[in-house]
Amino acid sequence: MILIYEVELRMLPLHRRCILSEHISKCFCRPFPVSRLGEFQKAALYQEKGEIVALAVVREIDTEGETLKTPTVECLGVLPEKRRKGVGTELLRFITSDMGYPKLMLHIDRPGNSFYHLAQNLYISAGFVLVREDDLECEMVWEKEEKKV
Repeated sequence: MILIYEVELRMLPLHRRCILSEHISKCFCRPFPVSRLGEFQKAALYQEKGEIVALAVVREIDTEGETLKTPTVECLGVLPEKRRKGVGTELLRFITSDMGYPKLMLHIDRPGNSFYHLAQNLYISAGFVLVREDDLECEMVWEKEEKKV
């Protein structure tokens, strides 16, 4: 069974944040300290057979406590064995259609990122548009299409 759902991170008790931090570390193949979860407000989780196989966190508030004009998708990750199987695409579809955002932004780091072009193609296929690119990163934006009557 596949389940994709949204979580308010501030509502999670510490032991659940620790578990989520472990899953982020597995998806990114590098440590993700539980203390970093406090930087973000929401997460989208993709589960198969009770196991989190992909997740993304969204920042809605900046470090000064101000609401961002455009929320930012951060830390989208898929377990290595689940990559290139449509999991990331389904997770992005959920974020852009079910989480209620009219507009989203994201950045992809370039230096040392062997997944840079793969990630960029994934986001483009989900409707994100490249708005800026330099040697350090690219910035992409997605906007909800207005339905014409």
